[in-house]
Amino acid sequence: MNVELAIEKIKILLKVDGIDFQDKEKALKSISETCLPTKLSKIYMEHIYENINS
Repeated sequence: MNVELAIEKIKILLKVDGIDFQDKEKALKSISETCLPTKLSKIYMEHIYENINS
């Protein structure tokens, strides 16, 4: 999976769901309802959540 593409898709998903990128609990719950929850959750944690909180 292309990580950059996955990051964009995650950001779009969270924006559509009205979830702040920093709200880890709500973001992971939303991602858990997708077709690739484990891989997307890992990408969210490593590339989105960590970058916001560093």
